[in-house]
Amino acid sequence: MKKLLGIVVLGLFYFTFNSSYAKDYASWGALSSCNEFNKVLDDKSGEEVVKAEIRGFLSGLNGALILAGKEKSVRIINYNSEDFALDYLKEGCKITKDGVPHVGLINYFKTLPIYKD
Repeated sequence: MKKLLGIVVLGLFYFTFNSSYAKDYASWGALSSCNEFNKVLDDKSGEEVVKAEIRGFLSGLNGALILAGKEKSVRIINYNSEDFALDYLKEGCKITKDGVPHVGLINYFKTLPIYKD
């Protein structure tokens, strides 16, 4: 079962990064650039779309830590509200207009408390 899960995860990584490579980074969607992030936010349901991407990204970071055997580094990703995380990225894109939101989200992830059993 672990072998099958590993193959699926590696396959997803390959197809995601292979098909979504951009000029200076590999990402996909609203978190790929501040320009794209702001375009999505301008849409009527843009904030909900970005919040879903934030949840998925943070969950993925925790999942990657677990798969790497680093369970003691898993973060409490719902420590702050979704609105707080969204505002964190909005501020980052105001400061660095040509920035990359997913890098800001990694920095945000590092500020979250570590989950303890």
